[in-house]
Amino acid sequence: MLWTRVSVAASATAAVEWTVATDPALADPVAGGSVDATPGADHTVHVAVAGLRPSTTYWYGFRAGGDRSPVGRTRTLPSPDGPLERLRLGVVCCAHYATGYFNAYARLAERDVDLVVHLGDYIYEAEAKHERWNRLHRPRGRCLTLPDYRARHAQYKTDPDLQALHARHPMVAVWDDHELAGNAWWDGAAGHRPLTDGDWPRRRAAAVRAYREWVPSGLPDPADPYRIWRTVRLGPLADLVLLDTRLKGRERPAAGRRPVLGVHRRDRALLDPAQWEWLEKVLAPVAGNGAAGRPWALVASQVVMAPIHLLAAKGVVGRRLGAVGGGLIVNPGQWDGYPEERERLLRLLRLLADRGGPALVVSGDLHSSWVSQLALEDGRGAPVAADFTVPAVSAPTFARALAPKVPGARSVLERAIRRSNPHVAWVDTAAHGYLVLDVTTDRVEGQWWHVDRVGRRTEVEHLAATWSVRRDDPRPVRG
Repeated sequence: MLWTRVSVAASATAAVEWTVATDPALADPVAGGSVDATPGADHTVHVAVAGLRPSTTYWYGFRAGGDRSPVGRTRTLPSPDGPLERLRLGVVCCAHYATGYFNAYARLAERDVDLVVHLGDYIYEAEAKHERWNRLHRPRGRCLTLPDYRARHAQYKTDPDLQALHARHPMVAVWDDHELAGNAWWDGAAGHRPLTDGDWPRRRAAAVRAYREWVPSGLPDPADPYRIWRTVRLGPLADLVLLDTRLKGRERPAAGRRPVLGVHRRDRALLDPAQWEWLEKVLAPVAGNGAAGRPWALVASQVVMAPIHLLAAKGVVGRRLGAVGGGLIVNPGQWDGYPEERERLLRLLRLLADRGGPALVVSGDLHSSWVSQLALEDGRGAPVAADFTVPAVSAPTFARALAPKVPGARSVLERAIRRSNPHVAWVDTAAHGYLVLDVTTDRVEGQWWHVDRVGRRTEVEHLAATWSVRRDDPRPVRG
């Protein structure tokens, strides 16, 4: 899927020529054509190119009138039947334009990866309260209408680091809440006030339409613009299973902005029935074949799947309080607030593990870096998978939200997290960055790369941690 946007008069239609070639000069074209950039699509252009070779790097460009676009580079997915020893994925989330520069995007653009996976919060629809702004959203304020969301996407696309990332690597993306409104669910959002913000379904439709226009990602079901859950086959090594844990099917989470004492209702829905039906079918072929050559199931979840709490609460007392995973929850918007849904998915992953199908969960949204083990709440048996959580690109960090701004507070916070969450193998609550996944038949290795700052543009980054899981053992190992 190739994407561009043409800057013309609001009412104009522009003819756009596109070319795909085997060289950066576009001197050896292999595909091309013409498409119209229309006002109805905000002059964005999506081109689905067929007939290309698998596992091949191509270059592409556009021309409208006398103007040429920069030349972009992309790469096709490997063939499911072809030989493939290694695959590298870059994983990102949570890029707030106003609170920091996109240095993580710039560094990832320089890396050799086959595909970038964006776990959501590609834009932020509102200003960050009580935060220092490094640059301003234009127009200011919250997005409520289709022109608002289009303008916000357009501003993000002017960022040179985001441009570099898209020009260098193909991307597959899912939305989280801030593409719509803060703490969104299907029927509303904590960041939506009906009395002043108007009709939620109208706002939801406007946000989704702008996202579809401005993010280069195809529709899994053209008849359903709200469906983003889908499977991307990464050759013979992995199936990338992209969930929608944010919008379609999500019930309103437990109320309260502060840490809550349990969820009180364990049966809230997070995924809709159609998504569950698809997910069980997607995972069943892996579970039904224990051969060593079956692909990894890389389950991409916008929100963290592992239980995270700051107070332990076990046994009968904990159950009466609504505790999940052995403790009282902190963030009811992640899988902690939907414990029966999580148990249902973990049972599927345990079935995979029992039958030789390896799995790994990759999550975002928490603005911090985590490595956690996933196990059923009954505590019986080995862990069923690991959860690798990706730091934010530039949004305010977990430590900034929860740790007092005094020396040593972050260390105290992280020690408290480790004490109350023995399934958490590693956590860094204060850094921005990205994750690189190195996938082979026998192992998936995750490298957490952290940038030194987001308050100004910088090229400094460092390898914060390396963790891996083997196909025959889902417990994460450092190094």
